[in-house]
Amino acid sequence: MASVSGAFGLGRILAFIYNLVILCVEGYGFLHKAPASKIQYLHYSFFEAFCYILLAMPRRHFTTAWRISLVAAFMGLVLLFVVFHASGFFFDRPFPGRPSFSPALKVAVVLLEGLTLLSFPLALVFARSTARAMRELSDRARAMESMNRIDRAVLAGIPRGELLDSVLSAVLEYAPARLIGIAVRDPDGGGFDIVALRHTAAEAPQGVAGGFLPDALVPDRILVRFADLFEIPAQELGGELASRLGVGDGKGLSFVNVPFDAGGLYGGTLFLVRDARTGPQAERLRLLADQAGVAYKHASAREARERNWLAIVRSLTRAVDAKSAWTRGHSERVARLSRALGERLLMTPAELADLEIAAVLHDVGKLAVPEAILDKPGRLEPEEMAVMREHPERGARIVEDVPNYREVRAAILYHHERWDGSGYPAGLSGEAIPIASRIIALPDVYDAITDERPYRRGLGDGEARNVIEESSGSLFDPRLARLFLELPLAVLNARSSV
Repeated sequence: MASVSGAFGLGRILAFIYNLVILCVEGYGFLHKAPASKIQYLHYSFFEAFCYILLAMPRRHFTTAWRISLVAAFMGLVLLFVVFHASGFFFDRPFPGRPSFSPALKVAVVLLEGLTLLSFPLALVFARSTARAMRELSDRARAMESMNRIDRAVLAGIPRGELLDSVLSAVLEYAPARLIGIAVRDPDGGGFDIVALRHTAAEAPQGVAGGFLPDALVPDRILVRFADLFEIPAQELGGELASRLGVGDGKGLSFVNVPFDAGGLYGGTLFLVRDARTGPQAERLRLLADQAGVAYKHASAREARERNWLAIVRSLTRAVDAKSAWTRGHSERVARLSRALGERLLMTPAELADLEIAAVLHDVGKLAVPEAILDKPGRLEPEEMAVMREHPERGARIVEDVPNYREVRAAILYHHERWDGSGYPAGLSGEAIPIASRIIALPDVYDAITDERPYRRGLGDGEARNVIEESSGSLFDPRLARLFLELPLAVLNARSSV
């Protein structure tokens, strides 16, 4: 489309130069030729000026009404020119040096000149129609590219937050806006849940975030239309809603509401706040809104499956902990502390989710350990300890067939490895131990030594912290040990299950 537009713009410039030259030549002819020739030159000059108007007119003024009027007037000029020629008005007095023409040749010349003159407005209309069609194709291609980006994000299986952020980025590439978000109707009614929100301004307004948006903040004239497609001046949002969204007074901006379906019913809304009279029409955003709805539905369904799976996992670990009266709640406490440490490391949501599941399941292999060993009131014999040390490998085998759990399996398998290589089952050391395993090792040991056992008392917080500090660099990753000890006491000593 750029090449067509550029060629058309160059054509306008060349036509301007051409018309300027012709007007000068015809002006000279008008002053120095015979009266009949003067009329002919005057007609040609009028025609050339008219052509210049067609070419020089700014595109924003070249509306359908103007186009129809100008083409009709132009064709009237052509008809007048043909009538003059057919009547012999110009050819009755040949120009000096010009030979006489036969009637048949006169007719042929008249027809040729008429067709030539008619071709100009037709070519102009065709060029503009072609440019418009190319703009339409380019617009659709950009929309399809944004839709493909959303599809790729959905197939990537990333967490919901990252997925919806990718969706907003894809829509912004097609339709730039000051603010963009996705809102769904709260299941309990009374408002909307803003599940994704992004400001594109260099300095985003403070205090603007997603979350629950009560109906009381939404003007009635908008609330009754939340399932409809519309675009309104942002000033109509009202002060409270505009303030909540961080769009100021909304002057010079417009609010676009694009609903998407979910099984034939209203599923949610893609909304934008953009500069007024810019970007694609609201109707063109429907396909992208539907793709955003598919992405949201997919992510929500996956989260529901993961919640169900995690509930099953927790039930399984409770079964493990229930095998011994001394370890009840241990796995959930380890999971809570592991997640707290992972957050200090600025892990991504996906990494935190895997870490938490691995921590919950870290002792699942103890399902294969006899209760007599788990509940033995004294220290274990060497052969009993050998059976106990098999639980990381047994746990890894239990989850090895679960899709997308490669990192979880590794974290379970190596959570008894030690920084100096003295651990089991593989004797890994240092950075060779997966980061999730190194994290889980700290709360696993901390919870074990602060818990009561039949053969020893539980250590106090100060004593337990000394053990962790003394073991830093030998049993534990020294960097992680330092961060673990920086966790608040309220977090370290909370005994309630997650």
